[in-house]
Parts: sequence; C-alpha cells; structure tokens
Amino acid sequence: MAAVAAVLPSLTPAAASVWDLGSYKLEKFLKFAEIQDNASGAAYMPESGTIWVVVNNPPALMHYDLNARLLRRLDLGWLADPEDVVYMAPETVAVSEEEPGGGIRVLDVSAWGAGRQVAYIPARNPRWSGVGNEGLAYNSKTKTFYVGQEKAPKRIVAIPTEGREAGSWTTLIDGDTAFNGLLTDIAAVAYVEAQPDQLYVLSQESRRVVRVTMGGRVLEHMDVKGLRPEGLVFTPDGCRMLVISEPNEFAIYRSDSCSARK
Repeated sequence: MAAVAAVLPSLTPAAASVWDLGSYKLEKFLKFAEIQDNASGAAYMPESGTIWVVVNNPPALMHYDLNARLLRRLDLGWLADPEDVVYMAPETVAVSEEEPGGGIRVLDVSAWGAGRQVAYIPARNPRWSGVGNEGLAYNSKTKTFYVGQEKAPKRIVAIPTEGREAGSWTTLIDGDTAFNGLLTDIAAVAYVEAQPDQLYVLSQESRRVVRVTMGGRVLEHMDVKGLRPEGLVFTPDGCRMLVISEPNEFAIYRSDSCSARK
C-alpha cells in the first residue's frame, strides 16, 4: 500500500501565492480625515513606503503614510478632472485626466518641484465626458501607459511615450468582451513588473478586481470593500494590495503568502 500511495497525486489544493487575488485578505480599513469626497486613485512610492492620493474635485494630490496620516498636500487646480495617479520614478508621478482633450501629465512631487509639470503625453482615444479615462498604469521597461476607459466603450488602451509611436493609442483589451458579466465599468488599472503579461483591473460599480492577461483572458477575480472603489495599487513585493474608494476610504489587503514581518 505504501508503494501505491507514493505515486498517487496530491489532492491538497495548491496554496495561493503573492499576486494571486485569492491570497489577499483585508488587513486595515481606514479613512482619510482631510478628504471630504472624491478620493480617486493612488500611487505607491517605494522609496518612502507612502502613497500619493489624487482628488479630482477640487484637484489635488495628498501625500499619506499607510496609516492614513497626512504628510503633504499639493493643490493642483489647473488639472482637468484628474482620476488616477501612478508612480514613474523617485519623486515623479503621472496623473490621468478623464475628459476628452485631457491627457497624461507627469509631475515632479519633490519638495522643490511642488507638483510642477515636467512632461505631457496626449491621450487621443475617443471618449465621452463623464465616462472617459479613469485608470492609469505604467510599464517602465517599455515606457508605455495603460489607460482604463470607463465606458462607451469599456477598454484598456496602450499609449507609448517614446519612439515613432509616442502619443499614439491602440486598444489592448476590449473590456466589453473580456469583462462581460464581471465588470460594468473600469475605474483603475494596475501593472506590476513581476507579472509582465498581466494587468489588474478595478470596477467601481461592481466593487471587484479582475486579474487578466494582456490578451484579455480573465484569470481570477475578487470583491473588495469600499463605497465606491476608484483606485488600485500594489506594493512592489506584492504583499499588499491597496484600494482607494470614494468618498475617502482606504482598504489595505495583505497576502497570506507574506511572512508576519512584512
């Protein structure tokens, strides 16, 4: 019997690992006391372990630690309906503007830069007011932005920033097809270097995160806590998934695969 048992396959399901949505459990649920409404997206700054939260009305960037303590505030009234923010480099973030005619603005958020614009990338994908460009992710290796268009159509577009194709756009994922029955809108997009062929997509209306291949094949999904989830970002090690919700909510999920010290 021992010999037979030795060749039988294990019936124990494999444990979920970092980056698998099934591994994330709610660790903290906080509120940003200084934000009354419209907390819309977040960028994780790996050098400091802090986040910049974008507020779309009135337009501002708010710098917080992971206990929701305010560190700095940048009032940026000249931005046009900013909806998401993403890390690009130390002290540098990019902000996506939702409305037609808006683009992607690269900002210096250092103490000296104080939110000044250092680059501008047009976002020419056709869209309607109120359901335009919401999510923003960045691939630093290919110098490409991934932009989540909320609806009409629901899609993720790729916008390169260098070379002959800089400023052009192509549809990467047709969300109306790929997310049919799962997501009714797109609020945020997250890209991580550890999963270069995948994206994480958040829906505000469905209160759900989907992990999807660049080809549009859904791998898994999970529901998230929050009144109106709008922002999604991961720590670089994948140990935590951060979800920002309107009006001013901050949910931190921790992966079971990470040690208690992390």
